[in-house]
Amino acid sequence: MAYLADRLHTLGSELEVEYILDWDTFYKRLTAGDCDMFRLAWYPDTPDLDEMFFPLFHSQGEYNYFGYSNPRVDALLEQARALSHLEERIILYQQAEEIILHDLPAIPISYEAMDRAVKSNVHGLGWNPLGEFYTSFASVWIE
Repeated sequence: MAYLADRLHTLGSELEVEYILDWDTFYKRLTAGDCDMFRLAWYPDTPDLDEMFFPLFHSQGEYNYFGYSNPRVDALLEQARALSHLEERIILYQQAEEIILHDLPAIPISYEAMDRAVKSNVHGLGWNPLGEFYTSFASVWIE
């Protein structure tokens, strides 16, 4: 946040940073809407597009701490989660994403890259779209 405050200062804006180190205090203020700006990390539980959109950007999303509400986005997310064909879901999520990027209820300021190193003689490992191992280690073998 200090970096963000410094960058905003160079643009002529002032930002007073308050660090709340106690999670209970922060969470109470966050859920009460008593934070003008906050920094949180988000990591989905599954590699499903719904995990990246519904909890954060649906007006009833569990983690929609910024109070974002757009009836069109809600409708698209509800339609997408009701479909089983991935290609059809992707189209709806892309439409929702365009609206969200226009409304800009949250500003992503960083993205964590996940690097994995595996020796060339190890076989049978695979990664899901989240960068996690998804293969059962029963299928892993060493040459």
